[in-house]
Amino acid sequence: MKILIIAFLLVSSVFSLSLKEEIEKCTTLEQNENRLVCFDKIAKKIKPSQEFITKGYIMVTECKNCHGKNWEISTDGEMLVKDMSEEEIYNSLIAYKNKEKKFLAMNFQMSKYTKEEIKFMSEYISYEIMTSK
Repeated sequence: MKILIIAFLLVSSVFSLSLKEEIEKCTTLEQNENRLVCFDKIAKKIKPSQEFITKGYIMVTECKNCHGKNWEISTDGEMLVKDMSEEEIYNSLIAYKNKEKKFLAMNFQMSKYTKEEIKFMSEYISYEIMTSK
């Protein structure tokens, strides 16, 4: 039994490492179009759970009222959500939650969520951006 568990952990870590390497490769590409094609290939390999899709959809539906169906609208003159990485989305949302960035609507919206929920939302938004191209 221990051997099976160790084998599973080794296979899982190899997959994670190769996925991480693929993502890093994509980020080094110079042209945006090539980078997007690279990320699209990765996104198609990843099959999220139905729970992830459902929960994410519910949590960010309200966000799209202001940011657009495809995250193409900036409401405060900053970077478009569709052009942000998962980390940038998370950091931006946390800054609104902590009122480090002042924008009344976003400060109010983010005050409703925990850091864990904001992390989840960032993951879902990033996933949705990657798979919608």
